[in-house]
Amino acid sequence: AGPCGPFSSQQFIDGGYAESTGLGTLVDLAGGGQAPSPSAEIDGWATLIRQHNAGAMAQLLARTSAGGGSGSRPPVLSAAPAEASAVFLVPMVVFLQNHFRSDVVPSTSRQTSELLVPMDGKAAGTAQAATDTLLQRLITLTAPDADCPPAGPAGAEAGADRAALCGSVSAALRQRVPYPVVVVSPDTQPSVTAPLGWVLSRISRQGLDATMAGQAQTTCAAMGGTPPHRQSPDCQAGYGRLADLLAVLRGGT
Repeated sequence: AGPCGPFSSQQFIDGGYAESTGLGTLVDLAGGGQAPSPSAEIDGWATLIRQHNAGAMAQLLARTSAGGGSGSRPPVLSAAPAEASAVFLVPMVVFLQNHFRSDVVPSTSRQTSELLVPMDGKAAGTAQAATDTLLQRLITLTAPDADCPPAGPAGAEAGADRAALCGSVSAALRQRVPYPVVVVSPDTQPSVTAPLGWVLSRISRQGLDATMAGQAQTTCAAMGGTPPHRQSPDCQAGYGRLADLLAVLRGGT
């Protein structure tokens, strides 16, 4: 590529060699969910969502105060704008995989000798770009919590009401979207992993169709009462299944 202004010609490679899932790009575009920098030209998606939810929370608090209500009253939430409801945004990330998720839990690392720390620490950079690491960061960025605006010069009772209302809104959001990060991947079973390529064999297609249908049937909450060895490894890691995503889209939990 080049020439580009004062820069000489350069050679670039596909970004997939470094991070092939696209999750790293999604994390980089989040903006951290913090207040935007005055020098920032474009706010991240997590920052914009947090700003919107803070405004919705302030609106709900003002309406409750004007109506003489208490913070212990159930919040009114809606998926569409309305005068009688406050609209909160909860982002969701759906990650599709064509290979099995491992059920094997890595063993707890042991303390390393100080002399070997520099050598063992070389793997830290790779671990920070691993798929599970990026998914865990997205869980933090998409956490459905309501930010409560700073309280004004009010009494202790009013402050308690505000805290109770903010807490009830956060609980309602978490109940509505219990798993903001959903991983759709074949369950561990005797089968052939779908290969990398444009054409899949009939057996591979049938296997993917079967596991997709299975994921659409059982939510993580429904698997909660089963023995740990029968639960999905994604549910244990804090990710939702396809059934959890469908429940949100259909208006259930």
